[in-house]
Amino acid sequence: MQVTIYTTAEAAEAAFYKALETADFTTMMSVWEHSPTVLCIHPLGTSLQGIEQIRSSWQNILRNNPALRVVCEPIQQRPEQALAIHSVREHITVFGSNPPLQQTMLATNIYRFDGQGWRMILHHSSPQPATPTGMPEATASRPTRLH
Repeated sequence: MQVTIYTTAEAAEAAFYKALETADFTTMMSVWEHSPTVLCIHPLGTSLQGIEQIRSSWQNILRNNPALRVVCEPIQQRPEQALAIHSVREHITVFGSNPPLQQTMLATNIYRFDGQGWRMILHHSSPQPATPTGMPEATASRPTRLH
């Protein structure tokens, strides 16, 4: 069995979103670290921990071969020596209805270097909240406080 090596966290991320868009289960699972500690939270979903729960979830999602277009817009990337944290906007178009459904998600993806290549260890995606009209979006230069 050939193991795909992702030489950068960015390459692993590109493969993840391409696999989502093309319903490629094999590539999707090649991106993930095969560990009991990996974590995935789908939009409005529960926490899935461990590669077996994550494998089952992606198998169910991709089995239906959803017709998607996914555009990943980087918000912030924080590379470290063996860890990379990426915050992104996922612009998702779901085809099959007229008009196609569009949704923007906010996601955090964390990758770890395993000595050979980069693997995803966390994916957490949730719907981007609507910004009220006339209100600027919060940015890194204008911190907001939740509590």
